[in-house]
Amino acid sequence: MTRASRRYYRERLKSKTRYHWGEKFQDTPGVILKAINISKTYHINEERREIKKDFENV
Repeated sequence: MTRASRRYYRERLKSKTRYHWGEKFQDTPGVILKAINISKTYHINEERREIKKDFENV
Protein backbone atom coordinates (compact mmCIF):
# COMPACT_ATOMS: atom_id res chain seq x y z
CA MET A 1 0.00 0.00 0.00
CA THR A 2 1.49 3.31 -1.01
CA ARG A 3 1.53 6.32 1.24
CA ALA A 4 -1.03 8.14 -0.90
CA SER A 5 -3.53 5.29 -0.88
CA ARG A 6 -3.03 4.88 2.85
CA ARG A 7 -3.82 8.55 3.37
CA TYR A 8 -6.87 8.23 1.10
CA TYR A 9 -8.07 5.18 3.04
CA ARG A 10 -7.54 6.96 6.36
CA GLU A 11 -9.52 9.99 5.19
CA ARG A 12 -12.29 7.77 3.88
CA LEU A 13 -12.35 5.85 7.14
CA LYS A 14 -12.53 9.06 9.15
CA SER A 15 -15.37 10.49 7.09
CA LYS A 16 -17.20 7.15 7.16
CA THR A 17 -16.98 6.78 10.92
CA ARG A 18 -17.91 10.42 11.38
CA TYR A 19 -20.92 9.82 9.17
CA HIS A 20 -21.93 6.72 11.14
CA TRP A 21 -21.14 7.93 14.64
CA GLY A 22 -21.86 11.66 14.33
CA GLU A 23 -19.24 14.06 15.60
CA LYS A 24 -18.38 11.83 18.55
CA PHE A 25 -15.10 10.47 17.18
CA GLN A 26 -13.94 13.54 15.31
CA ASP A 27 -10.93 14.18 17.54
CA THR A 28 -10.02 10.60 18.39
CA PRO A 29 -6.77 9.14 17.05
CA GLY A 30 -6.81 6.90 13.99
CA VAL A 31 -6.05 3.79 16.01
CA ILE A 32 -9.43 3.95 17.72
CA LEU A 33 -11.18 4.58 14.41
CA LYS A 34 -9.36 1.56 12.99
CA ALA A 35 -10.43 -0.54 15.96
CA ILE A 36 -14.06 0.47 15.41
CA ASN A 37 -13.76 -0.39 11.74
CA ILE A 38 -12.13 -3.76 12.49
CA SER A 39 -14.88 -4.64 14.95
CA LYS A 40 -17.47 -3.78 12.28
CA THR A 41 -15.79 -5.97 9.68
CA TYR A 42 -15.42 -8.74 12.26
CA HIS A 43 -19.16 -8.81 12.84
CA ILE A 44 -19.84 -8.78 9.11
CA ASN A 45 -17.44 -11.70 8.62
CA GLU A 46 -19.12 -13.59 11.47
CA GLU A 47 -22.48 -13.20 9.73
CA ARG A 48 -20.99 -14.41 6.46
CA ARG A 49 -19.56 -17.46 8.22
CA GLU A 50 -22.95 -18.30 9.69
CA ILE A 51 -24.58 -18.03 6.26
CA LYS A 52 -21.86 -20.24 4.77
CA LYS A 53 -22.47 -22.88 7.44
CA ASP A 54 -26.18 -22.86 6.67
CA PHE A 55 -25.45 -23.52 3.00
CA GLU A 56 -23.03 -26.34 3.82
CA ASN A 57 -25.57 -28.05 6.08
CA VAL A 58 -28.25 -28.19 3.38
